[in-house]
Amino acid sequence: MPGAAAAALLGSALAASGHPGHVTHVAGHDHWLAALALAVAGALAGLAVLRGLRRRIAAPLPTSKLQAD
Repeated sequence: MPGAAAAALLGSALAASGHPGHVTHVAGHDHWLAALALAVAGALAGLAVLRGLRRRIAAPLPTSKLQAD
């Protein structure tokens, strides 16, 4: 879910900016909103990565049938 939220926020940041070349330029009318949305999207994307890593680490390792015999 955080990955989907990050993608939605990234899209809204690009739309709020009005021109993708200045998404991170914060000195304008609505650029602060775009910068905030990008920051939140980055945080959510990082959370999604960390959750995925935690699940991968917690998952049991696959065992071979040869080892079970």
